[in-house]
Amino acid sequence: MKFFEVKSPYYYALIAAKNEEECAELYEQVVTDIENREEFIRCLHELNRNEAIQEDAKKISEETLQPIGMEEATKDIFTIIDEQKSCVLSIDSTLV
Repeated sequence: MKFFEVKSPYYYALIAAKNEEECAELYEQVVTDIENREEFIRCLHELNRNEAIQEDAKKISEETLQPIGMEEATKDIFTIIDEQKSCVLSIDSTLV
């Protein structure tokens, strides 16, 4: 499982996917349409497991309205790795 961070000029997203193509598909399903797929893939930043945990820890909980923190983020990332589950972990707050 790979972790990708999408940044400018696109809406921010943190995505777990098997590859860049799957990442683009998930982005289109959950975040927004991609006009230029080649440019989108060039803008992807692959994160290692620890970087993904750090980024996920910043995600705001819907229950507490506070960042989820390192403990919950670590559980989330390891579950995704163990289950090989592709998903969008977080998106730009302006889209929520």
